[in-house]
Amino acid sequence: MVEALHASFEHYNLNPRVFNTVPGQFSEWFDGESLVNRGMRLSPWEPPRFLWAAIEGVCGMMLNPGPPGINPLLPPDWKWVSTASIRYHGSHVTFFAERMDGQMHLYANTEFKGNGPGAVLRDDVTDRVRARHAGVHAVALREGGHLVVAQGSSHDKAVATPVDLTDLLGAAEQYELRQ
Repeated sequence: MVEALHASFEHYNLNPRVFNTVPGQFSEWFDGESLVNRGMRLSPWEPPRFLWAAIEGVCGMMLNPGPPGINPLLPPDWKWVSTASIRYHGSHVTFFAERMDGQMHLYANTEFKGNGPGAVLRDDVTDRVRARHAGVHAVALREGGHLVVAQGSSHDKAVATPVDLTDLLGAAEQYELRQ
């Protein structure tokens, strides 16, 4: 799915006259075999379709009457995926999923239905964490005395970055760090 979405988006940038596209803008629909635009230009439907494909596909978030289903479908070379503040049944869902030891581990701010180990920490404090490197994304969840800060990089190689947790940690408190 990731490769198909990437390939289809490439057509928007290659040759607008041949593929009937406008770079940076989306078409109404495209041919599923050739991925060539066949619909009207500037359609309001295409961006939400890409977004929904990412949320339901890669992120594996399924809408249910109760708790959301979260079963990420990561490509083999991906180690993590996260979402932040997705509106769901009158509240917001934030989660981080990481592949570790061949198994998917999930951390979310709400109860969820999923396969594999997971933890629920109800207070989403993501907006209080600042990673200082472009391409590094952080999700932070807290409940009681427990805080999970998960970071992922969109870079091909590992990067070192300072992370500002000033708004989350008390100067006089002691903390135990686990990796």
